[in-house]
Amino acid sequence: MDTSFLERVRSAALAGMPGEPVVFAYLFGSRATGGARVDSDADIAVLPASWLSAEQRGALRNRVAEIVEPAARTEVDVVLLDETPLPLRGRILSQRQVLYSADEPLRVRWESLTGRMYADSRIKLDLLDQDLLIETAAGRR
Repeated sequence: MDTSFLERVRSAALAGMPGEPVVFAYLFGSRATGGARVDSDADIAVLPASWLSAEQRGALRNRVAEIVEPAARTEVDVVLLDETPLPLRGRILSQRQVLYSADEPLRVRWESLTGRMYADSRIKLDLLDQDLLIETAAGRR
């Protein structure tokens, strides 16, 4: 991973997110795992304050991108963690680099709960995948 990229983006988040309705924010994806190409975007996951309206949530996505993009020097894609499906939350959790946290105990609880939920769902999804492969190999699908 490009540590200078992470440091720039984290510094921008730490400077720009206090006062915003952001509980915590992560960098994830290729920029967090070290697989980024020159033209890769930066993926940011944010847990917004629970009281935000739909309009405020959209504005928050834009605001977070505005905070991070100058430091990222690339396009920024922002997802809200309370709107993402569990498989994506699990991937985010496995790749996360913490950029900002206004409530560290809540962030740790979120990680613990999400990790357990994702692990439980992976067992079921792996079994379904295995069944599908068997059915496909047997010509029944």
